[in-house]
Amino acid sequence: MTSQKDSVSELQSILDHLTLDISDTDLDNIIECADSASSEDTSINTMTDMIYEKCISDREFAKTGAFICDKVAALENNGTKFRSTLLSKVQLDYKGKF
Repeated sequence: MTSQKDSVSELQSILDHLTLDISDTDLDNIIECADSASSEDTSINTMTDMIYEKCISDREFAKTGAFICDKVAALENNGTKFRSTLLSKVQLDYKGKF
């Protein structure tokens, strides 16, 4: 069984090497990383944070990040939904800027 720390490291590695032309395999690997750390809801939170922060810091990645978010929007782990976590993150960031 893969630990949550290993899954987070693997997800970070995948995100670091993605290009604008994300493959189905890369997308499947991202979903698998989130699913493999299903012991706590932190896997969805961590995944959301990693994707969001990469999109904010690398505008070239934003299109790929949006595609990833679209594909994993329905992902749910122990009652925590990716879509809800992402929305909360965006709202907090928006409120902090105004």
